[in-house]
Amino acid sequence: MRAAFAVVLVLGVPIGATAAQESLPTIPPAPAGTAAPQPDATEALLAARRLVDLTEQQYGPHALQLVNPLLSLATTQRRLQDYSGAENNYRRAASIVDAHEGASSHDLITALTGLSAIYSENGDYASSVQLLQRAIDVSRKLDGLLNPQQLEMVESLIADYLALGDYDSVLREQQLALRIAVAAYGKDIPRLVAALERNAGWSESMGRYNMARALHSRTLMIASNLGKEKNLTMVEPLRGIARTHRLELINGVESPSVDATGSSGFSRPNNEGEVALQLVLEIVDAHPESGATEHANALMDLGDWRMFAGYPDKALDTYREAWAALRAPGGGGTAAFDAPAQIYYRPPGSARRPATSAERFAEHFVEVEFTVTANGEVRDVTLTASDVPGKTSKQLVRAIKGARYRPRFVDGVAVDTSGMKYRETIYVPRS
Repeated sequence: MRAAFAVVLVLGVPIGATAAQESLPTIPPAPAGTAAPQPDATEALLAARRLVDLTEQQYGPHALQLVNPLLSLATTQRRLQDYSGAENNYRRAASIVDAHEGASSHDLITALTGLSAIYSENGDYASSVQLLQRAIDVSRKLDGLLNPQQLEMVESLIADYLALGDYDSVLREQQLALRIAVAAYGKDIPRLVAALERNAGWSESMGRYNMARALHSRTLMIASNLGKEKNLTMVEPLRGIARTHRLELINGVESPSVDATGSSGFSRPNNEGEVALQLVLEIVDAHPESGATEHANALMDLGDWRMFAGYPDKALDTYREAWAALRAPGGGGTAAFDAPAQIYYRPPGSARRPATSAERFAEHFVEVEFTVTANGEVRDVTLTASDVPGKTSKQLVRAIKGARYRPRFVDGVAVDTSGMKYRETIYVPRS
């Protein structure tokens, strides 16, 4: 395996305080058809409301003692998707805190992060960013620039920036999150590994596969310092290394398997991915306490890689082992092999969602039907429906012919599966 290398951690630019605007859009109530609250949830809501009423009767509507009951009620309402009620009570708690304690209070942080969660859950990521920036600023003033209490807020902020496509801000906050994690969890290796793996996942989300792989490699190096040659903490970074190689081949513009029309062929990825997954299998097998299901999953991951890499015979051998492991006592059952699962597919260029100016493109579709063979290949592709020009439809047909699948198994034997359907969204520039 390629040697792991360190990533230089750079402190992100401190975020200044940004006042939460009272003019932020009102959160709508839960949509019609939302599932009714379960009895225990309803009881929790009634209890939270009773506590607010009792506290208000005893201390008055503007008393500091009312803050915690209001925060508890707002959190319960948010969980039940009563967003309007939750927003009102978070704001009421924040107003009381501001009147009694000013802009520096842990209760204010709770109210701001609760509000930000409501906006984020309803797709208003820009408003969520505003609130999180203010909450993080208060946290740093109260507990220090690198306090670990802010880490969850920074991670939520990164998720909002990702949703907004603001990758520069993602990278800035990601660097800070890394530094906070190292400062807070440096001696707690499992917790540090989990934090670093989240950062690697954000890099993958942005298509920064080299950066993600560097983080996975660094995490692997840290995990290997637990004192055991093969410890379970190494499993996730190893899987991450393999995953970045797979995503890089599927999505990377450097892939030689893409022709001038954007159609997909098939080529072999970096062998480091298979080496990583073989090591995952060895680690899992060295820890029987991890269970039969983990052993089967490690085999299935390795089989998927081999199918993806273009070695169907080796993949099928590994799949047979995985099927047997899943069928064994404690294996969890063979449902993963009841239907073909797509392992590799590179869509034509017209199927890739535009990164910018999405409003300049109209969404269309192409639907095909085909057979997945016992060795994971696609054959007998037919065009069943389309609302795009014939040339574009043919590109999709060529792309699906290059796909690879984990085949369906019956009694431990791979079989052909006909009647498979696939529908692809195609983006066509508006005239």
